[in-house]
Amino acid sequence: EALSDMVPFALPSINTFCAACGARPPFNPIDGKSSCVLDDENEQNQWYNLAYECQQCKGTPVRFLVRREGLRLRLCGRDPIEAVPAPKFLPKGQSKFFSDAQVPHHAGQTLAAIFLLRTFVEQFWRSVPEVQSLIKQKPRATGDEQGAAYQDTLPTDFKNRFPSLSEIYGKLSAAMHEAHADAGLFAESCQRVEEHFDARRVYKMVGGS
Repeated sequence: EALSDMVPFALPSINTFCAACGARPPFNPIDGKSSCVLDDENEQNQWYNLAYECQQCKGTPVRFLVRREGLRLRLCGRDPIEAVPAPKFLPKGQSKFFSDAQVPHHAGQTLAAIFLLRTFVEQFWRSVPEVQSLIKQKPRATGDEQGAAYQDTLPTDFKNRFPSLSEIYGKLSAAMHEAHADAGLFAESCQRVEEHFDARRVYKMVGGS
């Protein structure tokens, strides 16, 4: 392609997660490590390999693969894979499921995200002593039964004021069994899960792990 036909552009700085810093600091583009490849059959199609460096730690660059098809740009990959830290008030033993659920959701695979978020709720229930006692007595206890056992541990005032994990679990289960990748339901469920556990923090409730 002739130089006169090229359209130069400057890459913007971005904010993305840095595993070394454990935060989302600004990242600067590294022009010398970024590149572009043309599609041999259609010059309107291109692949961009974009390298970015964390302003804070200046560690291993994060690379993005962007696909251009005519006027459309699509993010096709990221190395290392994106990590979305969970809020600190979520239970540490299960927070990875909540964090992992964000990645497929952002990649357009919301059905997998719904499964992981539902797993987070279920695994938290299984960490609660009262639910563990139920499972010991009834190994095949359903999710609804585990949710009810957990619900019985909550103060009435809490249950009346804050989102119910059982209700969230039920809606996620219905979407999963119907193979309905409902992005709106996922976003709403994440918000309600956070409200529930933030309230547990405020109430200084113990239990689970």
